[in-house]
Amino acid sequence: MGVANRRLNNRRQVAEPQGLQIRVPSSSGPARLLVAKLVDVGEGGVGVETFVPLTEGAVLGVSGDLIREEFNLRVSGRVRVTYSTEIFPGLYRNGLQFVEVAYARAS
Repeated sequence: MGVANRRLNNRRQVAEPQGLQIRVPSSSGPARLLVAKLVDVGEGGVGVETFVPLTEGAVLGVSGDLIREEFNLRVSGRVRVTYSTEIFPGLYRNGLQFVEVAYARAS
């Protein structure tokens, strides 16, 4: 990961595995839904793991709950893929930068 891909904001690790739903637009029909494991979260974005690579620069929909000791939020919006790297065969680590995001208290 080069200087151009470094984070602008610090992120905090997520202690308990959490899932985020990612909507990948499709030119040939409805968006494809993926479930991503949330790895870390910060002011400017999130780190997630997926079983498929995400296209760098793509703008995707995202929704789910961000739960930590200090907050419990439901998030929805759009993210831009900043990187997608295979960390093990068939497992990808992805950086997602918030483009447009809305927060609400999760129940």
